[in-house]
Amino acid sequence: MNFTDAWLEMKSLFRQQGNKSVTGTLVDNNLFSGQAKTKSWLELYHENPRMAVIHKISEDNGATKFHLTSKNNRGSTFYVAGHPLEKLIREHSVPQFFALWTAYRLMQGVVYIAFDLENSGPTNFKIFTQYHLLKGAIGEDSFEFRFGSDTITYPSSQVVVDLDLDLTSPYFKGRGKAEAIKDEVETDEFVQKYIKYFYLNSARPDLFITAEKGEEMTETDIARLESEWYRKFQGINNAHKPVFLNWAANVVSVDTNHKDMELLDTRKFYRDTTIQHFGVPPEIMGIIENSNRATVIAAEHIYAKQVRLPLLEHIESIINTKILPLFRDSQNVRFEFENIIPDDIELKMKILDSGITSKAITINEWRTALGFPRIEDDYGDSIVGSKLSLDDLPLKVRVEDTTIATRTFKELSMEEFKDRAQSKLGIDTNSEIVIVDEKKEEKHGKRK
Repeated sequence: MNFTDAWLEMKSLFRQQGNKSVTGTLVDNNLFSGQAKTKSWLELYHENPRMAVIHKISEDNGATKFHLTSKNNRGSTFYVAGHPLEKLIREHSVPQFFALWTAYRLMQGVVYIAFDLENSGPTNFKIFTQYHLLKGAIGEDSFEFRFGSDTITYPSSQVVVDLDLDLTSPYFKGRGKAEAIKDEVETDEFVQKYIKYFYLNSARPDLFITAEKGEEMTETDIARLESEWYRKFQGINNAHKPVFLNWAANVVSVDTNHKDMELLDTRKFYRDTTIQHFGVPPEIMGIIENSNRATVIAAEHIYAKQVRLPLLEHIESIINTKILPLFRDSQNVRFEFENIIPDDIELKMKILDSGITSKAITINEWRTALGFPRIEDDYGDSIVGSKLSLDDLPLKVRVEDTTIATRTFKELSMEEFKDRAQSKLGIDTNSEIVIVDEKKEEKHGKRK
């Protein structure tokens, strides 16, 4: 394609647009408008490098370890193993349950957690967002979602709706945090496409060769010069050959340096803008031009505490208030993510050293701060650095067992059943109870 053909084609495209307001460029004028807006926006999650920061947050949240806990009558905490919710989340590992939840919340601000009912309990969780919604809204009786080539309909009682804040309609709609950087993402998308198409066909020549004033060239002369030029200089074997002309000529070179055009700086600017929008330190994304060990450690704390933790705490709240109560015998069960805040080892060591110097910390306090189990004997309550002879030390120091007990959900359900029976029948449930006749259980129970 020569310069004239490219110019005519561009004029034709502009003429087709008329006086309409066009968002973006000629590559895809509907990229961020109408129904195409939603679809293209979600597709950019996989296609645009500016979405790498959302990828990072979502994948890290998806891999976060979690557990379910409960407490016994004495107030001791124990892990609950085999809970149906835990199994359902792990079965949803592809795509990851929490990764998909995080991505939809950041991209569109709307997450629908739908489920089927089996034996009066939730099962077969699926996560959707606004793109999949065909019918239904908050306050209506049902929701209909696109599921591949099919559609699925759920009663509203089987859909948990998680909305991010939308000031224009806070009780019915949500807006994703990433929507604020759509212009930046769109611009970077077209800068990238411009550079790509520049190497395919820049639609302009690198050189303009014209005759000097007073020199005349006919169309035949120009065609002959062009043909001779290609014959002498086209191909790898003719690279960098000098040219000799027997007539005065003007040669004008067109600058094609991307650095001088500030295209590379533009892409870096939008990269930094999108990362800063989510509050993610550059070191987390592998940008370490101005980093050192201290900034890398600080970045890990900022990323975990300021970016990921609020999202995980929000997910915890939704699960504990809207999903866990749907499971039988789970009123005393709590869903929790494991701690993601990295320890500040240097700060901790300074505090411990200060405690040792001032003789204000015990051996057990020191061991606990460093993650070691406590010592059961009186020796563990001694001040670090105090003068103790070997005779004062116990022959065998007993280390306190700090592991948290684990109980199966079946065992927990049996205890809940016994508690309900004791409350209803008014009898001791230390031994097992078998209900013989539900109608007579108010009067008596049979003991084994």
